[in-house]
Amino acid sequence: MKPLYNSLRNLVFGAAGCFVAFVVYANWEKPSLAESLQLKPIELRVFNLVGAITPYDSLRLSEAMLVQKGITAVCINAAQKTLSVTFYPDQTTEKQLMLRLASVKIQAQKVDFSAVQGPQCPIPMQYIDYFTNAKRALCFRN
Repeated sequence: MKPLYNSLRNLVFGAAGCFVAFVVYANWEKPSLAESLQLKPIELRVFNLVGAITPYDSLRLSEAMLVQKGITAVCINAAQKTLSVTFYPDQTTEKQLMLRLASVKIQAQKVDFSAVQGPQCPIPMQYIDYFTNAKRALCFRN
């Protein structure tokens, strides 16, 4: 009975020590500027523009996109024929962006980054998200 008690006690103290170490780690580093200011997350969409883009088209497109509620930035690269838009996902959607593009009579196709093959992280994203969310929950500095 005594060895079982000692093993259980060591396990409990070890788990408590790991938890305390994780809480210290979560509060050790300074929060990022976005976390400390509690900024809303934004999303990025990139579109390939069809046809030639004149400076007038760029200005007209930029002004039309910035009128849409929730769009935070618009960047048009006329040489590469791309349009990059950052927006708040709770205020506008990708469908609304496409409708706005159609309203100024510019054809665009969304760039599908999932088709791009690059280096893959061996750790599943769910594990990273869980660890990051747990760290954020145990941070008392915010």
